[in-house]
Amino acid sequence: AYISGHGPQNPDGSIATELMGKVGQDITVEQATEAARLVALAMIGTLKRELGDLSRIKKWVKVLGMVNCNGDFTSHTPVINGFSDTVIEVFGKDVGLAARSAVGMSSLPMNLSVEVEAVIELALVAERVSKITRANPGLKVLVEGDATIAYGRVIDLMDRLQRVGVQDVGLITQPPSG
Repeated sequence: AYISGHGPQNPDGSIATELMGKVGQDITVEQATEAARLVALAMIGTLKRELGDLSRIKKWVKVLGMVNCNGDFTSHTPVINGFSDTVIEVFGKDVGLAARSAVGMSSLPMNLSVEVEAVIELALVAERVSKITRANPGLKVLVEGDATIAYGRVIDLMDRLQRVGVQDVGLITQPPSG
């Protein structure tokens, strides 16, 4: 999944205006590092709202951190570490450690000090169900759908569940709603 650029936000979702501007000129490296941390929390919040469950994230794959700065600025890496360290703190190193670029930009939208975009890998439903059933022996899995779902897609899901070790898979269909 591709995550579009996020800027630093306060806990209430408003833009962290006190952390806007050029790093090294309007705000310090330390303030920009805090801005990057807030970007990570904002992005994680977006993912939680969109996915419903952060355990669906299998791996942070790629992060592009952009720092609003002048041409002589060289502390891009420490600033974007604020983002990366926060993601690793929340997800652990195995999931949160991503390939990363930290670059300088002559400007960013709304005069943001930091903007980050990312790519994550989502766990397949079959992988998640397999993990749950391994942790809960004897658990039965039921695939439910209405008659409007392509039957082949449901059978494919059941096959994938069985291939990853889910033994007891059932199917219930119901008439289409409406």
